[in-house]
Amino acid sequence: MKSTTSVMKKLFALFFTLTFATLSFAQSGKINGRVVAADGKAMEFVTVTLHRVKDTALVKGAITDATGNYEFDLLKNGQYLVVAQQVGLKKATSTPLSISDNTLTVNDLKLIEDGQTLKAVTITAQKPFIEQQIDKTVVNVENSIVSAGSTALEVLEKSPGVVVDNEGRIQLRGKDGVRIMVDGKPSQLSADQLTNLLRNMNANQILRIEIITNPSAKYDAAGNAGIINIVMKKNQLYGTNGQFSTTYGQGIYYKTFNSLSLNYRQGAWNVFGSYNYNNRMNFNDNSITRIFRADNGKGAVTDSFVQNAYSRNPRHGNSWRGGVDYNLSKKTTIGVLFNGSFGGINTNQTRGTENLTTIYRPDGSINSQLLTLSTPNDYWNEFSGNANLKHTFDSTGRELTVDLDYSKYNNGNDEAFRITNLNSSDAVRNQQNLTEAKFNIASAKFDYTQPLSKNKAKFDFGGKTSFVQSDNDIKFYNIVGGAKIIDKNITNDFLYKENINAAYVNWQQELPQGLSYQVGLRVENTNITGQQITIDTSFERHYTDFFPTAFVQKKWGKKDKNAIRLGYSRRIDRPNYENLNPFRHFLDQYTFQIGNPNLTPQYSNNVDLTYTFMGALSISVNYGKTTDVMNEVLKQDDDAKQTFITRENLATRQNYGVSVNIPAPIKKWWFLNVNSGYNVNHFEGRYLNSDLVLDVPQFSANVQNRFTLPKDVSAEISGFYISQIQQGLILSEPMYGVNLGVSKQLLDRRLTLRLNAQDIFFTQKFRGYQKYENLDIKIKGFGDSRQVRFTASYRFGNQKVQGERRRSGGASDEQNRIQKNG
Repeated sequence: MKSTTSVMKKLFALFFTLTFATLSFAQSGKINGRVVAADGKAMEFVTVTLHRVKDTALVKGAITDATGNYEFDLLKNGQYLVVAQQVGLKKATSTPLSISDNTLTVNDLKLIEDGQTLKAVTITAQKPFIEQQIDKTVVNVENSIVSAGSTALEVLEKSPGVVVDNEGRIQLRGKDGVRIMVDGKPSQLSADQLTNLLRNMNANQILRIEIITNPSAKYDAAGNAGIINIVMKKNQLYGTNGQFSTTYGQGIYYKTFNSLSLNYRQGAWNVFGSYNYNNRMNFNDNSITRIFRADNGKGAVTDSFVQNAYSRNPRHGNSWRGGVDYNLSKKTTIGVLFNGSFGGINTNQTRGTENLTTIYRPDGSINSQLLTLSTPNDYWNEFSGNANLKHTFDSTGRELTVDLDYSKYNNGNDEAFRITNLNSSDAVRNQQNLTEAKFNIASAKFDYTQPLSKNKAKFDFGGKTSFVQSDNDIKFYNIVGGAKIIDKNITNDFLYKENINAAYVNWQQELPQGLSYQVGLRVENTNITGQQITIDTSFERHYTDFFPTAFVQKKWGKKDKNAIRLGYSRRIDRPNYENLNPFRHFLDQYTFQIGNPNLTPQYSNNVDLTYTFMGALSISVNYGKTTDVMNEVLKQDDDAKQTFITRENLATRQNYGVSVNIPAPIKKWWFLNVNSGYNVNHFEGRYLNSDLVLDVPQFSANVQNRFTLPKDVSAEISGFYISQIQQGLILSEPMYGVNLGVSKQLLDRRLTLRLNAQDIFFTQKFRGYQKYENLDIKIKGFGDSRQVRFTASYRFGNQKVQGERRRSGGASDEQNRIQKNG
């Protein structure tokens, strides 16, 4: 375990690495001025923005100081407008200002409660990369240069409190069980399928990521660690328009991403769509070292196994999205939305995965060597549809929404598997595995909101029902003399059905003195059946659970920018479909993964306290207790020399921690954001027939420096640090990464060019170990993380069209638990 002093030294070293740059520029034009209230007194902390006259494009932003003053320098010649605005007051706009290598002082801009409305100016100010809101943390992906050309999974790696392990599994605040939503729709995928989905999602299409650590009763109760909602980009302008983006990346191997989005609005109709294509070569270099000892791990070393696996996977994926909104009236809108993706991995031309297993005797000499060659050829084809209705009854906000969802997923794999003994050149095993997984998901939900203006309150209630059917069929064939002979011992066909019915009520109210509260209750009834056709066994479960939530908040100070919030929620995590499926996935004859049909849900109670100062600095303290934790565990058969991974309801876990977000404008051209967190996981349970007590502290930090340079140029230096953490029962060593990027806007800001470098020191390499009872295992692994990417994005057409309506469907949680190959 690293000491706190050692961790802090590394953190400060990383911090100074990221913030080493000191920039200076030749000064040209300058504009300054002051913002005052209606009574003429200076106003502090007012947002002031500078815009070009010809197209009102944002040039720079500033915040007034204690004397109400602001200043913009390093301005090129041209005509500008200065706009001052603050919530609750009329914005103030200057007259056009001409700069020609001179300095201008603007007449005082007065912010008043009422008065003559100034001529409207359409303005979009740039948000910081990370925003701390009262109920969630928001990562504004579109404002990150180094995220250009990335995948959604790579963006999550840079998000505060989020840890992505070497297998792509996601933790939030040190806890597993994160629920991923896309545009408010949960995705009912398994961990591996979700990882593949995020790897195929182009970050250029993502607007922001919302991290909700304590959701209300309106959300599905699934996800003990909270919810991550990925909000895709929507056209927010008026007219017909679109955007094309292309990215080329180069690490050890190539990566390409291309996307096109279109939006058209005419009268009551809005038609929209997008298409994405990616083609890339990935590699993984992994090694596993296992030490076998006599007397259940307590005696002398008997054997040592060293496995080195190298894989190259050419992957291509296509995804599309389209829909229509129609306004039946000013109060009623109906719409349909369709999503789909298809693609595959073809390893026939790359030899797939080469896994060399070397078995050593106790004296260090080689006993034998086995070479495993596997060529997994995966494919996936997915489709989902949503029909929705939104009706607003009156101007008070009384509203009804209805969503109907259907999803279909087909995934498969055709893998040739050959093991050769290098000492004799004989084939130990020559096998072919055919896997096919089919999922059908249907759901319906409604949400109703009733504001009560006299009480400054709002009452919500709703309901949902969902149905899931899955068929996982895997066939193993032994190849003997060119003939395929089915191996009935490990062949299996697993059928699964699930029905969840849910209802919720939620009440929130504002009280005097800046107080407000919210209470809610959600009830979920679950019915599942599972059947293994090949060996004729089945199980059936029925249970009903209640999930209360409660929140209280106090605001004070100027414009209520200071706030403290206390929240509580009870949540559930159900086993993923793949984790219940008992068939084996082999790496080689000594290593495999197997599901556990006896898994039961885990339940958690979570409390967090968040303090926000001046709408910027935030500190959050959290505590959670989870029972029947579904842990990924390693088990070992010492006689057969086999090690396998499975999941078990292993222990009770207590998690507590603190996180801090600090947005800091260092200079007018330099904005720094630091987000850090410290968490401790305390486990108590039984593992390998002995008592398990484990305390694992974890520290993480994300740092982003953004520089606004002359001539529409921006630059970014960012990075992260993760201390030793726990993944299942494996402890991983510290890891960090540093990224650089620069962007330039051209053609009236319609064309954006971005160049970035990811993991420039090539430090994103996984190292972990587990030493417990008879298990003594070390794991190392890395992929193609060091890359250079170039991205070009061009916006075309009328840039003043209102984009598609955001909607959240009802099949989110169900889609989140499917495993996909993509």
